[in-house]
Amino acid sequence: MASSFRSDDAILSGSLTRLADGSSYLIAGAGIDITTGSNGAITITNDGTVGDITEVIAGIGLSGGGATGDVTLNLDFSELTDMTGDISSGTEFILQDGSTESRKAASEIKLSILNNDSNFATLTNGVDNRIVTTTGTSGLNGEANLTFDGSTLILTGSLEMTSNLNLQPTNKINFNTPGTGDQYIQYNGNSLTVESDNYFNVNADDGIEISVSNTTTGYIDIGIGANTLRKDKYGSYFNRDNDTDCDFVVDSINNDGILFVDAGLDVVILGASDLTGQGDGPNELWPLGALIGNDVRLYLSGSTNTKGTSTRGVTLVAGDMVVSGNLYDGEGLGYIKDIEKGSFQATLAANTKQYFPGDDGLIEQSSVQYYGFVTAPFSGSFDKVILRTWGASSTFGQLSDLGGITASFHRGYNGSDPINLDTAPDFTEDIKIDLSSHPQSNYLEIIFSGSNFNPGDTYALGMQPDNNWNAGGTLNLNYTIVTSYKVN
Repeated sequence: MASSFRSDDAILSGSLTRLADGSSYLIAGAGIDITTGSNGAITITNDGTVGDITEVIAGIGLSGGGATGDVTLNLDFSELTDMTGDISSGTEFILQDGSTESRKAASEIKLSILNNDSNFATLTNGVDNRIVTTTGTSGLNGEANLTFDGSTLILTGSLEMTSNLNLQPTNKINFNTPGTGDQYIQYNGNSLTVESDNYFNVNADDGIEISVSNTTTGYIDIGIGANTLRKDKYGSYFNRDNDTDCDFVVDSINNDGILFVDAGLDVVILGASDLTGQGDGPNELWPLGALIGNDVRLYLSGSTNTKGTSTRGVTLVAGDMVVSGNLYDGEGLGYIKDIEKGSFQATLAANTKQYFPGDDGLIEQSSVQYYGFVTAPFSGSFDKVILRTWGASSTFGQLSDLGGITASFHRGYNGSDPINLDTAPDFTEDIKIDLSSHPQSNYLEIIFSGSNFNPGDTYALGMQPDNNWNAGGTLNLNYTIVTSYKVN
């Protein structure tokens, strides 16, 4: 059966949600909101408080979900894209603070806030170019005394090493501010150089050894500008480069230059004292330079009349001495030693003075007015006389029987006529010997120190005992007279 609709049965007026008679035309159910606009449009919305979810789909980073019943969504990081590269300052971390989730860039996260259960170190004193060292188990420290700017390592303080320090050839170990001076040690691939501006000191407790392993061509040179000292397989050399100012000097406790070799003058000086001015070129030997002359090669210094004293002025030759040339004194004169010997037999019952030299077999010579004297051919000195007796003491006299003896040097000047040496000599030197305490009864040596003479002078030796000559019986006396002559 068909129904008909008449417009006057129900009239829409006003709000579209109500009829003309005021009754509701559209009724909002639970969870539904119905609103109309001024243009008559009707809007129906669900306020979200009611209704069923027909399906939950897990998106990226989630797992679970479903289309029926209660569903659960779980975080699933396997769903996230694997980041194989390094993080950057813009890389973000997902963080949760209590119930609040947030994201934070990697550059904004401080390491100090993290749990340092792996003892990650923290840095103090961090300044540009400082080298970092550890402090304890979890600390780092920028060392103020150890810096490196990429090319230069600077250490302020001491360096202690337990292993080797290896440098490439031509690199230096400098001992000054970089770029200044020349205090360094350097190896150039062939030789090691130690360079010092002023002084190079080596000090050792027990000893210093310098050795060269090449025994064939190896050598050691020590020099100032030149090879002053060289040691090789053939010997040791001083002033190897023949430098005229490279003198060799050895000082003793009291004498400066007790051994001196003057390189410029080709002179060797032994035993000199206080060589003032040594090393001053032409005046190096002053004051000796003006004294020794240009013809001297070896100078032996000493002092006269020091034998038997505490003054070290004597030159002692312990072995044989051979002189191939002439001997001269300080006046340029050569020395000749003259030895004259003779014998004297004394039977005199008196202690009169007897003169020597005399003729062999002469029994008595109590005067030298015209005979028994020597005329000096050169200038010189009367040095000593040696007396020796012979024969058994039970039969013949001995020196000790004389009690004492006085040896007298008599000298007369050239031109005196008659020459009376016994009663009126021009010079006499008397030496008295006490024979009572003399250790040897048949030997005596008498030394003269001031008995000198000139060419043409006459001289003789007189001897006078304290007791009679025959106090112990006939005295058989041998004598030897030693005289020195200075020969032009």
